[in-house]
Amino acid sequence: MTPKHVAPRTLLAGTIAILAIAVVATAWLAYSYRQSDAAASTPAALPQVVVSKPLEREVDSRLGFLGQFSAAQQVELRAQVGGTLTGIHFKDGDIVHQGDLLFTIDPRPYEIRLAQAKAQLETANARLVLAGRELHRAEVLAAKAFGTEQTVDQRTADQRTGQAAVDDAKAQIRDAEFDLEHCRITAPFTGRIGTHLVSVGNLIAGSRTATSPTTVLTTLVSLDPIYLDFDMSESDFLTFSRDRARLKGGRRAVRSTPEPPSRIPTAC
Repeated sequence: MTPKHVAPRTLLAGTIAILAIAVVATAWLAYSYRQSDAAASTPAALPQVVVSKPLEREVDSRLGFLGQFSAAQQVELRAQVGGTLTGIHFKDGDIVHQGDLLFTIDPRPYEIRLAQAKAQLETANARLVLAGRELHRAEVLAAKAFGTEQTVDQRTADQRTGQAAVDDAKAQIRDAEFDLEHCRITAPFTGRIGTHLVSVGNLIAGSRTATSPTTVLTTLVSLDPIYLDFDMSESDFLTFSRDRARLKGGRRAVRSTPEPPSRIPTAC
């Protein structure tokens, strides 16, 4: 077979192949269009929605905050008199009761002062008695014209001076007794005591009116009642105020016009 006869056959076969491919492609496109039209004409399934009847009831609104406990009463114990600390009568962290003895200060200087004040009172009483007797004698002599009014006036002044000395001596005794009593430092109220800040043998500085520096002995805090301190925003405070007012109004309404038991609000 010569090449002149092969070329027309090869051309014919290629043409037939191209026509076959075109027919197959046309058929596939037609099939695709039909499937697309069928899918577009079919409506999509709607999603299922589940519903339920709402519940109606009162719900308590709750707000949470971070806080810190603090004592309602808190004091720093300081001495009102100065001297050498001779005793500590508690353990750190103990619960003490009102009137319990906590510290003692050397009372001997104040006992000496009290004894001196009592001695001054005895002296003042003796002078007052003498002034009274001299005044009586001066009045008798003046009544009999053997004395002068000037002498009577002088003896009257002496008696008043003696009375003032007695009153001053009594005040000195009360002052010395006050200092002596405060050599024993007691708990002003019931609570938990802190760590002792001084030791036995330390020299304590005291003052009655805290006009001069004083020594801090320890701290004491109360236990009942107790505070809870926390921060609250303005919006939370308004919410709390509205809820409290609503609850108070509901309680007053229940007291005045009772409702059926199923509608009475309850608090957990």
